Amino acid sequence: MADEMKLHFQRVHFGLASPGAMLKFSIKADRGFAVRAILDRDAIVVGRWEFEELKDGTVFQEPLVPKGTYSLTLHVAFTDKKDATLEMMFDLDGKKRTRKMTGKDPDIGRALAVVFIQ
Repeated sequence: MADEMKLHFQRVHFGLASPGAMLKFSIKADRGFAVRAILDRDAIVVGRWEFEELKDGTVFQEPLVPKGTYSLTLHVAFTDKKDATLEMMFDLDGKKRTRKMTGKDPDIGRALAVVFIQ
């Protein structure tokens, strides 16, 4: 019988911020995952990062301009038969939040960070 897939979900809600607020994020794990990040404003994609860019823990930053509802979504696929832990950091103008998710193949995960720019 095949392994049962689990869905892992983490979220960060930063609330309100002014135009020009800086959103930073990074992802760290030793092994066992693939990830893609998409930043959208009011459902329009304004940024995209692929696994090759994200896998080494680099901190990415994006100014949030113009006004709108921004959401950064991390799409995670766990690729190892042993548990792997993914560490995520989200920062909005110095307000740092960290989240973790642990999973193994065939699990998937989603992380969501939301900011309202007004």
